[in-house]
Amino acid sequence: SYGGDCICITAIIDHAMRVLFLGDSLTRGSIGYSFADFLPSDIQVINKGVNGDTTRGARDRLMRYITTIDCDSVVVCIGANDVLLPAMGEASLLWRPQMRVRCYLQRCATTDEDFAHEYGTICELLMQSGKNNVLMGLPHMEMKEIAPSLIERRNEIIAQLAEKYGFPYIDSGRVQREEISQRPGAYGWVYSQPCRLADGVIMTLFPRTKRWYAQHRRRRYGLKFTVDGVHLNQYSARALAQHISDVLSQ
Repeated sequence: SYGGDCICITAIIDHAMRVLFLGDSLTRGSIGYSFADFLPSDIQVINKGVNGDTTRGARDRLMRYITTIDCDSVVVCIGANDVLLPAMGEASLLWRPQMRVRCYLQRCATTDEDFAHEYGTICELLMQSGKNNVLMGLPHMEMKEIAPSLIERRNEIIAQLAEKYGFPYIDSGRVQREEISQRPGAYGWVYSQPCRLADGVIMTLFPRTKRWYAQHRRRRYGLKFTVDGVHLNQYSARALAQHISDVLSQ
């Protein structure tokens, strides 16, 4: 008090939004760039991207996270490996043994029906969690072995589920096209297994090489959205991060 008057000072502490990001290597960002790394500082990122994960694996992990992780929102970006692993298993004898074993062990959703079922189970868990939930479509894959129509079908399934459950949906491919506005190129993985394995090791151990990879393959192969045909380059990651931030702020 001063001069008989009581002066009260209240400290206002801004609460950073805690957001759990559920996904695969596109979310993790050890290979290529993660959109989670470009979000503003008022979003506290809980990055639960796991390299090589599938919709079934993400569903199992989400069951644990709902009861063990305190967060305000959940952003889901999963399904790329359900497309990638089966495609590589059919594309080349070089990849077939490894990819078929991985598909079996990781229980890939190889058909649209399986994918819709697995993703629907994720949506049920999200609905029960009571969080603010956001679904992201699969971004562009600049690979000769994967038909764009397959990505479009899987994204249509995600969009329909988002509408059914009342979740915001981010059309990742459209965001990329609008921000980068160039026709994508294509990069083949069929005969580049040693190079592909080296990519993962080098980019994980030496993150600064990601920019070189992106620039080199942009010039040589015309890749506009990715560093290797699948994983996001910095332009895609920044564009998606801005869109995610806009959706979360609403």
